[in-house]
Amino acid sequence: MNMDKINKWLTLVANIGVLVGIIFLSLEINQSNRIAERDARSESVAQEFELQKSFIKNAEVSALMLKLSSGETDLTPLEEFQAESFAQLLALRAADLNIIYEGGFLTEETLQRQIRGITLNIRRISGIVPYMENTMKELDLYGEASVRYLT
Repeated sequence: MNMDKINKWLTLVANIGVLVGIIFLSLEINQSNRIAERDARSESVAQEFELQKSFIKNAEVSALMLKLSSGETDLTPLEEFQAESFAQLLALRAADLNIIYEGGFLTEETLQRQIRGITLNIRRISGIVPYMENTMKELDLYGEASVRYLT
């Protein structure tokens, strides 16, 4: 009889231990998800920072962006290549953000904020739009959910 009572108490303690372990595991997973989301946001901001810094540091890139902003279409072959590369960068960045969001590492709010930054660049440099359209067709990004934010 005494042994039966001890077994019941040991079973109860073991079950409480399992419950505490499950709670601890869920807290760890939650913390890990928050860290991953923070890292994704930080990486995204760092990429935007580097992009903006390239405009400041490189006079050729700044001159091209001014040309594209003014609607000038007479570009040298080098400028054409740079414009196409910039368009690819913006389109792939939007697609990458969408992948990170779909993976659960960005909130909808953070995704929207980052896409607004890309859209701002596109509106500010309106001459990039034809290059964006070509890039999106070539890379087949029209099917990506992130592209809906770019229009």
